Amino acid sequence: MNLISNNIVIALLLALGVSAGWIWKALPEPKVPGSAAVAAEQWELPAEAEGDLKQSATVITERNLWGTVAAAKDMPLNDPEWRFAGVVRNGEEYYVLISMDSQPAEIRKIGDILPGGSKILKISEDRICILIEGKQRALGIYRR
Repeated sequence: MNLISNNIVIALLLALGVSAGWIWKALPEPKVPGSAAVAAEQWELPAEAEGDLKQSATVITERNLWGTVAAAKDMPLNDPEWRFAGVVRNGEEYYVLISMDSQPAEIRKIGDILPGGSKILKISEDRICILIEGKQRALGIYRR
C-alpha cells in the first residue's frame, strides 16, 4: 500500500510539472517596453557663447559668490609659533603653560589672551576651553 501511495505522489508531481511546462510554453512572450529601434540622432556641441570675459568676471565678482575677503591689514601674515606645553595646578586654580618659538614656557590663566588672539575661558587637567572668533572650542591636552 505504501508503494502505491508513493508512486501516485510521484506521478502527480510529474503531471503537475509537465502541465506547468505546457502552460508556460503556451503563454505569449512579453513585449519589452521601449524596444523600438532608436533613431540615430544628429547632435552637435553648442556654439561658444559670445561675450566679454572681463564683463563676466566683473559680474561674478560683484555678486560675491564666495564671500568677502578680509582686508590684509586686519590679518597677521603668520600666526606666532606656539604650543601648549602642559597644565599646572596650584590649589584649586589651573594654569596652562605655553611655549613660543625658542623662548622659555609662559604661564597663562583663565581670562588671558593666547598669542593667536584667543581668550582662555576654562582650564582643567586634561582640556582647555578657549574663545576663537566668538565661538567656544575645547582642546584636549594629552599627557604622555
